[in-house]
Amino acid sequence: MVIAIVRATFLAINNFELNYAYQFCESYLRKSLEQNNVQFYWLPEDLSEDNFHKIKESQYVITIKDPLLIINWQMMKRMVTLIDKGYDECGPMFNFSDFSYQVSSPLFAPLNTTTYEELQELYQSQALKIQKVDKLDDRCILYSSKSFLKRKNNHSSFYKSNAGLLLNSFVFTFKSFYNRVRTDLVQNIPNDAQNILDVGCFDGNMGKFLLSKSDNIKIDGIEPCETSAKVASKYYNDVFNGYLEDFKTEKKYDAIVCGDILEHLNDPWFQLKRISNFIRTDGCLILSIPNAGHWTLVSDQLNGKFEYLPWGLSCVTHIRWFTEKSIKEAIESAGFEIENISYEQIPPSPKGQQFIEKIVELKLGNKKSLMTNEFLIKAKKR
Repeated sequence: MVIAIVRATFLAINNFELNYAYQFCESYLRKSLEQNNVQFYWLPEDLSEDNFHKIKESQYVITIKDPLLIINWQMMKRMVTLIDKGYDECGPMFNFSDFSYQVSSPLFAPLNTTTYEELQELYQSQALKIQKVDKLDDRCILYSSKSFLKRKNNHSSFYKSNAGLLLNSFVFTFKSFYNRVRTDLVQNIPNDAQNILDVGCFDGNMGKFLLSKSDNIKIDGIEPCETSAKVASKYYNDVFNGYLEDFKTEKKYDAIVCGDILEHLNDPWFQLKRISNFIRTDGCLILSIPNAGHWTLVSDQLNGKFEYLPWGLSCVTHIRWFTEKSIKEAIESAGFEIENISYEQIPPSPKGQQFIEKIVELKLGNKKSLMTNEFLIKAKKR
């Protein structure tokens, strides 16, 4: 079998996290193909005559227009089955798509490549569930090589193909991490808070959401990415384009929100003390932070594996790690009193559930900690 991979190229930008994500997704697919001894051609979107010749030598062509897409050979192999059944092209279900009929919730949340591969194994054990559709999301489509060439050579808008959607499948795109509102953080902001600081405001989605609920709010933001800071400035009273460490103000805020920020800082303990200076007496700090004791991290490390992901629990830009005990100590030593702590617990995979039960049975770990992927904390300034 020979397969041609036509994957979108990306231009390096001044964003380490995003550049890492592009490279991670490409490397993961390449390794998956190589480890399964699949012969493939890796081709750019701008196909030259020589590349068209390579496509003619291939049996299948997969186009990946979303460079933030995680897909492996196990997933592609099931799509190949659809082509072998007579479809011209086929597509998978996604966690994020502009086509509502191509969005699906997986059997369980894949939080790293280990759980993603477990998910693919479960799908592979199922009989194929196929739906014929008129159009597929072009972020990822598998073609027969003949169908791909026919589509490329036929410029008519009336071109029709026999397209199939693999319903019991799942492909993950990191694009879903963009443009989301952290409602869990928003819900902890006091109703009477009027002056708010959003640390790491990105494109300003939290500010946009809050302003849609109340006209009395004045929200400032801190955002190191210049492009995102400009977008956020549409909704925020003032946006500081820089890092928290360089932020200075004479203002006293009613609430400061730090959504997954502390783990990215060199000295989060000192920055927590600085943050307390920006909050009025009886004002509050609302933060979320990943749990270093989550079962996916523990399980991988017991198997000699630790991977940096573009985003998530082991995000490549995480340089500090906290458990419930250590984050409580850091917050309290900075002059705050914890009012509330909640535990985000994403249901584990079947193998994850077995792992947790075994660790607890052997009295080697705490179930609550192993289950918790993130802490959400509301603390009052003393």
